[in-house]
Amino acid sequence: MRKIVYLSLITLLSFQLTFAQQKEKKTEDWNIPKPTQKLTNAKFSKIIIQDLRLDKEDMGFVQKGAFNRYTLIKPIIPLKKQIEDIFNDLIVKDSLNKNELIVQIRDFYFSELTSGMSEEGKFKFRATIFAGEPQNYKLIKKVDEVYKNSSMDVTLQLERESGELILKIISEALVTVKPLEERIYTLEDIDNFEGIEKNKLALYTNDKYVDGIYKDFQSFSMQNPSMPIHEVKEGNNTIKVYYLNENKKSKNARGNYAAIYQGKLYINNGEEFIKLTKKENDYYFYGYVSKKASFGKQLGVGVATGVLTSLLTGGFGVAFFPTTDSVLYEFKMDFLNGSFIPIQEVKQNK
Repeated sequence: MRKIVYLSLITLLSFQLTFAQQKEKKTEDWNIPKPTQKLTNAKFSKIIIQDLRLDKEDMGFVQKGAFNRYTLIKPIIPLKKQIEDIFNDLIVKDSLNKNELIVQIRDFYFSELTSGMSEEGKFKFRATIFAGEPQNYKLIKKVDEVYKNSSMDVTLQLERESGELILKIISEALVTVKPLEERIYTLEDIDNFEGIEKNKLALYTNDKYVDGIYKDFQSFSMQNPSMPIHEVKEGNNTIKVYYLNENKKSKNARGNYAAIYQGKLYINNGEEFIKLTKKENDYYFYGYVSKKASFGKQLGVGVATGVLTSLLTGGFGVAFFPTTDSVLYEFKMDFLNGSFIPIQEVKQNK
């Protein structure tokens, strides 16, 4: 009888310990693999890393264990230090060499979601990279990578191949000969790169917007519409935009990127449109997303450069009105490629 009591107590304590552990926020280490050899033609002496992410602590999550427990990515060695170490491992140091590599990190997100019997992992990395001697830099690379994996062991492969991707990007930047453009940038220019790029876009500089339907972000940013608008219908929670086809029949403008009508801006969400608002030279909109997709800020991993129906990780979409399983989020339009960056959950009065 005493043995049974002891065994019951041990079982109870084990259960309580397991439950307590599950309640804790679990974290997962992540590392860039060490290069196997140096790049003898990499003529650099210094790397400067500018982390421009809105939330530098939020690097996303993976799913671990039999119950797919959400586990935050938290590298023991900080991301910045890892990239600096990779740089030093790749270059051949030369005291006479003054070339510098400047890496602006814009996005670095992991996401792993299960839907039914399938599991998909995603890793998003965006950066702008400059190279040259001090105060004489050129833009050599714009990185916009979304790696997807749906293998048997999603987490292991996602972590390994994302690290290999970063190593590949840095290695390629170190041996890039031809810049993307001939413009010379000072360090001050690089710090103000966002303002310089926006000044090239009519959407950010024109006093008035051009009415019409825009097929993609490029045409929208340059204010070059693809076709005129026939009419706009606004319901209680919906906005639909129509155009006339070659047979003069009214057609829904679904599938296009954006629309402007009577000076009002709209972004497409598949069948319908969402209003865009300009604040401090950036564009924002609000939409409801599934609570599953809003874990951290990782709903931004799957941000599309076109229609917003494929906006979120795991296929979660943006809705116009709330459900019992949704939260309201604020998004910002990225000036570089038209994707949308999740800014924050909007708390609502109940």
